[in-house]
Amino acid sequence: MPSDYREDEGVKPPGGRGREAVPPGWKLYRPARAPLTLAYPPDWTASESAIAGRLFFRPPDGHDPISAHVIDVIQAATATLSFEEVTAPLARSLRQLVHDYRETAAVRLPDLLRIDYTGTVVLPGQGTLYFVRRGATLCALHFFVPRSTAARHAAVLEAMLASVRLTAEEPATPPPPGDEWAGGCA
Repeated sequence: MPSDYREDEGVKPPGGRGREAVPPGWKLYRPARAPLTLAYPPDWTASESAIAGRLFFRPPDGHDPISAHVIDVIQAATATLSFEEVTAPLARSLRQLVHDYRETAAVRLPDLLRIDYTGTVVLPGQGTLYFVRRGATLCALHFFVPRSTAARHAAVLEAMLASVRLTAEEPATPPPPGDEWAGGCA
């Protein structure tokens, strides 16, 4: 298991905030450098790539993973800027990186923004840009599923998104100087 994250089985993330509970038996992913938790099915595996923050959640057959990327964790800026002022530039930058970007749905709450889209990120597919804030901490996550498996993974992705929680814990290890998260998690 990569040293950048810990897995705890059978642990429920803190705080419900009105979203569904984590399905029974799901594993809990907790990155060492970001104060959040994310659940995934017990028969799936989680792996991290060499690109910081890039995760792959693979079904039992090992094929067609759900890709997730912790884009940023921002703490200082959210104390002085509104939720919209922090999330808008990050959402704009994603739209510029996705070929044929088309927003299909958006949910805006005081401390949560979810933007669903279709487009091409290496392969054509469906993605979700997900922002969640707790206090002065805001986390930006990006999920992507290739079109060929989007229907098969839809329920799992929805449950994973519902499981995202920011925790009160500080990250287990500070990011190294020059790391892409250095401004947000340290």
